Amino acid sequence: MVFVSTEEEKIKNKLKKLQDKNPEKFYMEYVTPLDVDLTSLEHYPSIEISKNDLQ
Repeated sequence: MVFVSTEEEKIKNKLKKLQDKNPEKFYMEYVTPLDVDLTSLEHYPSIEISKNDLQ
């Protein structure tokens, strides 16, 4: 799931709503220049972690 915004507060609110609605899932904010099409890159930063990894 991807949302793009330049407004930090909107991002925080969206993440909170998603987390509240789906507490078994983990969501994170990712910062990237807005003019980059991530699908055009050979690879872009990614990680696979569980919520338990952060507790």
